[in-house]
Amino acid sequence: MIKQDKIKEIILQYLNKEEEAGNSSGGSGHMAFKSVGSIEIIDTIFQKIQTQIIFKYRVTIETEFTYYPDNPPYFYDYKQSILINDCGEILNTGEKILLKTNMEF
Repeated sequence: MIKQDKIKEIILQYLNKEEEAGNSSGGSGHMAFKSVGSIEIIDTIFQKIQTQIIFKYRVTIETEFTYYPDNPPYFYDYKQSILINDCGEILNTGEKILLKTNMEF
């Protein structure tokens, strides 16, 4: 059975890659920084050789135009699940569901 600390580490590594966290620039050349945080494990279902984890997390995007309080960073709260084996390898990922955002569509 995988420990909770290791599970959070696996999730964070997966999300940083999947969400392309870090510095970026858009088509117009404006700079932005995307980060992943506030990871909350909702449920952990242990089976014989695999574990399903359901979790929530937040993606935050700061741009060169971000300033408080008038123009705070954009955020997106998601819920997702992953299936990992006893070695900590990701076997499958569930659909990413948007729960909340401050972005106007």
